[in-house]
Amino acid sequence: MSRPIEPTASPVRTNRQKRLTRLPELLLLLVGVALAMPACAWASPAAAHGPAGSNPLREARRSTVALIAFVRNGDIWTMRPDGSHQRNLTKTSHIQELSPTWSPSRDRIAYLRGGMGASDGRGHLTGELWTMRSDGSHKGRMHVALTTQEQWRSDHMISVAWSHNGTWLALSNVDARGEWLCRILLLSARTGKIGKSYASGGVGVLSYLHWRPDGRKISCTWSYGASLAPQLWIIDTASGKHSVPTYWHPSQDIGYAPLYAAWSPKGSTIAYVEASEQHSLPENEVKQFLATTPVKGSGHRVFCSCSSVHGDWLEAPAWSADGTKIAYERRHYSADGSSHGRICVLTRSTGKITTIADNGSDPAW
Repeated sequence: MSRPIEPTASPVRTNRQKRLTRLPELLLLLVGVALAMPACAWASPAAAHGPAGSNPLREARRSTVALIAFVRNGDIWTMRPDGSHQRNLTKTSHIQELSPTWSPSRDRIAYLRGGMGASDGRGHLTGELWTMRSDGSHKGRMHVALTTQEQWRSDHMISVAWSHNGTWLALSNVDARGEWLCRILLLSARTGKIGKSYASGGVGVLSYLHWRPDGRKISCTWSYGASLAPQLWIIDTASGKHSVPTYWHPSQDIGYAPLYAAWSPKGSTIAYVEASEQHSLPENEVKQFLATTPVKGSGHRVFCSCSSVHGDWLEAPAWSADGTKIAYERRHYSADGSSHGRICVLTRSTGKITTIADNGSDPAW
């Protein structure tokens, strides 16, 4: 490329003026080189090996959002919504783990280690709160900042749930050495410090914690032995008071009560499992169904049902991030007392139900 013709009367230029004069030439040269290079040459090394036009960070985010965390044989696993790519993240056959919950950014999973029924060998029930990355790396125990007088409250951890804004971890536990008094702690997800404590005012176990997206409510299932029917509690995070909601059920003549519930990602719909009260049907049959209902207005939908006569039980509904599907557990109890869980996915638009994992429980989406 030829240089511009300069006036003969121009004064002597400084080096800075010379560089400025050559700037248009350099810009034209760069544009020409850019047009001649293939598009993939501008991508990062990782992107250059992916499909044309792919964004590695976006693809990683999308694949993580789609994953379902669940429990199998005391380990935390993940899988895709179709049941493929099942992966054991913890691989601790000698330690029981339970209650996986995703961080809002989807890059971490909190879970309980030890937990229900685990013992330290001296007759003391134990439980620890742990976190790890979504690929199972960087596992670590989160210290729960309890005083010495409150130390018993961490002995028996039941369930944990990450708030939608990422600030809090709701943790339920009981005094396993005393009267089985239960409560829920709100822990700082960053420090483990207790922000609030909600006492139930009685004995029992609070499990299956779920946050409402706005952070104002927490749902949980209260239970105490086989003689008392479990109940769904809705806890107000401002006051700590709980209420027992009433949703649609199929019969006004037979007592029904909701057991498990989860809010949709936008908080506009509730998925819940409702069960007939024990002793209200012949031969102590308990009927259950999975349904959804709007938070405001009407329009409930029933998607599936089961009966204790066949040994089946529905548990733990969990919504997909886009609100189009619901994962849940269908557990079968045998005559010898053993049980076997399967994880199913319901597509709300069609009502289609697909079993995606055998021998799994406690799905978290």
